[in-house]
Amino acid sequence: MKRKFISILVILILVISALNTVCFAETSADYKQKSQDAKEKLEDKREARDKEKLEKYIDNRLEYTSDCIALALTLASEAKLSFLEALEAQAELDEK
Repeated sequence: MKRKFISILVILILVISALNTVCFAETSADYKQKSQDAKEKLEDKREARDKEKLEKYIDNRLEYTSDCIALALTLASEAKLSFLEALEAQAELDEK
């Protein structure tokens, strides 16, 4: 039972690490470029206050959010599969 608990904790740590790597691992050059792009987008948003462009901006943000959620679900599915494989290997080890 203790081994299963430790396995679950390891899986959770790996999932969190994977999410951290995917979502937050950026080089400083990437960060600077994204920061510059964000500043430009903000300036564009200030200049273009018309409804159509703001609606497009909202749609883009919602699509990005959806992509992030899909990625998180995929990673969770991979973690589940990995955990099940570990359980299967543990059962095989216990049989021997």
